[in-house]
Amino acid sequence: MPVEETVVRSVVHPRIEVDGVISPQKMMAPGKTKSQGGEPVLALSVGARSLLPTDDDAHGFGCKVAEKARAASQRKFAKKQRDYQRPRDTAHYIGSLDIDVASVEALESIFFSFGVVDLHQKGFEAHWHLEWRPKDDALERIDDDDVATARTDLIDQMFRLLYRPRIKFCDCDADLLEFLTPIGDSVLSFFPEECRSRGEPAAQPSDLHRGRLKP
Repeated sequence: MPVEETVVRSVVHPRIEVDGVISPQKMMAPGKTKSQGGEPVLALSVGARSLLPTDDDAHGFGCKVAEKARAASQRKFAKKQRDYQRPRDTAHYIGSLDIDVASVEALESIFFSFGVVDLHQKGFEAHWHLEWRPKDDALERIDDDDVATARTDLIDQMFRLLYRPRIKFCDCDADLLEFLTPIGDSVLSFFPEECRSRGEPAAQPSDLHRGRLKP
């Protein structure tokens, strides 16, 4: 993967909430999955900027991410025979941010190394994973205080690498602007003006909403 590559992180509500509060940490909190080789890793879904050269391309990718999330939650609700209400139970794209691969790979940790992988998904070619690759037994010890603290600190560091926040809503959510606009404003408030034009550090999540996040 070229180190000069930039990837796009889509912001999807309600994935960015903790107990009903918008959390900057949740924007970069990874989930458990398997690598292409079958090894357990933590990962974030991102889009390849080289395949999404314009902001409109990035927004289209984000809307597709939210659409896939809605389909998955609908299946889950149907399986449990639970009532599925919009927007309470539905995923909605709020906008996107950029992050440079070289900056991610330069992060240092005694528990994880980092990299970006092309998932080679037909019809979703721009979908890549930003992987946290565990060293030794880091995943088995993810709830231990030292690993959990390191994980939260790494999320803080990754958040500060984000730049060019762009708030945009999908056409299918045009009827929800009154609901979504304040969420977009909250997301944008985490980033100083200089960061919105190019690459200055975001506000530090630990200053805003500190707490251990479960994978």
